Amino acid sequence: MVSRMLSPDNYIQAPDFSQSFNRYSYAWNNPLVFTDPDGEIIISILIGAAIFGVGNLAVQAANGEINNFWDGAKAFGAGALAGAALGTGVGFGVGVPILGTAIKTAGWIYAGSTVVSGLSGLVQGIATGNWSALANSGKIFAGDFYLDSDRNLFGQAWQGISRFSWELPQSTIGHGFSQLRNTFGAIDRVDYFGGATFATSVNPNSSTIWGVSLGNHINIHRTDNEFDIFNDPLLMHEYGHTFDSQIFGLSYLLAVGIPSASGADWTEYRANRHAERYFRKRYDVDWANYLTRYPLRRP
Repeated sequence: MVSRMLSPDNYIQAPDFSQSFNRYSYAWNNPLVFTDPDGEIIISILIGAAIFGVGNLAVQAANGEINNFWDGAKAFGAGALAGAALGTGVGFGVGVPILGTAIKTAGWIYAGSTVVSGLSGLVQGIATGNWSALANSGKIFAGDFYLDSDRNLFGQAWQGISRFSWELPQSTIGHGFSQLRNTFGAIDRVDYFGGATFATSVNPNSSTIWGVSLGNHINIHRTDNEFDIFNDPLLMHEYGHTFDSQIFGLSYLLAVGIPSASGADWTEYRANRHAERYFRKRYDVDWANYLTRYPLRRP
């Protein structure tokens, strides 16, 4: 009759919010906006912040991007902010029809593809003594939490939030595709740059090179085992596609991904423009010189 729970909530979720102290209310007394299936949403917030913060810090450190205490603090802080925001979204959204199903499906794809890829790498390691596939599986997974250290604290945090919300479809497919290729031994190296994870296969006898960008996951096939993004137009071009992923968000696969796979020139021109602006501004790369060597016209 009074719309109150029969037993009090044992946890105070947010001490700075008065509704948290109403222990017999549900979802901060606003059930039309919020859901709280188990009453412990604060746990998902803390877990998200810890995992994303540590993940970003670890990858940036391993990639040589942490030069002092403040770089480390920014890396952890940005990841923690993104993780806390995403943890809040998952905590509230998992009980919402359609949205909850999408979150759970993405979670299963991330977890399932990582486990299968890891087990495949483990079997390959035991059988051949080559543990690179297992290591690559871990690197691909860690890349989900890697943010662009060249951005400020909030820029990095927004990149992480966008990756698992606005860009969730392509991020999920990109992660799954990378892990699937690794499962079948098609990934020879994994590299990080600017918040993106590059999964590369190498075939010296091949006459073609290609690249596929989905979210922050970039899959590359090439004829050599080098990774020098500042001297490789293909890598810079594929990195340019990540900006359209952030811009188009949920519509990226239909608006850009499929046309690009079908050979639409305008999608490649856009990637060139994004790459030119990014690398010219931050690294003073002579983009005009690369355009004479790379078979994509400048828009």
